Amino acid sequence: MHFFGALGTISFLGGFTLTLYLIFQKIIGLYKGLKVREIVDQPLFFLALVALIVGVQLFLTGFMAEMVVSQNANKQEYTVDEKVNA
Repeated sequence: MHFFGALGTISFLGGFTLTLYLIFQKIIGLYKGLKVREIVDQPLFFLALVALIVGVQLFLTGFMAEMVVSQNANKQEYTVDEKVNA
């Protein structure tokens, strides 16, 4: 979780920040009466979308890896009911 969670969080926040920037840029352009491009026509939007998706996937990979590791730690404990041929 530490490695993939950190990378996933950074990627997700980067994509979210880029998306907010594009939306803010569009609103300011419309407010000033300028001719602005559609958000989905800009290549930066697709980069932000990829960053969001990769961020979520990395975060979930780290989360699932943490669950597997925690399950593996409990499998080493054995209980002995009786001794045979002692």
